[in-house]
Amino acid sequence: MMEQRRLEVPCGPWDEVVTKLRDKFHETIDRVCNSTENMVMEFWRTADYENWSTVIRYQNDYACVIASGNDMINTIWHLAPGMLL
Repeated sequence: MMEQRRLEVPCGPWDEVVTKLRDKFHETIDRVCNSTENMVMEFWRTADYENWSTVIRYQNDYACVIASGNDMINTIWHLAPGMLL
């Protein structure tokens, strides 16, 4: 079984949150989607798709990691139909 990964501080200033994603998990931003006029949803991942995170970034540059995990490819294949963006 894979070790559960966890970000110590899931919310905070955007630059601090993404520094953790880059430095600890070696993730880079993959795509950004407009969610509402006050926030965007960012998808982060490692080059090998092993680690991934979903970040909500608010207009004031405050951010929260709302989901993260390992093995992105298998996670996607196990989503219910219609759940992919």
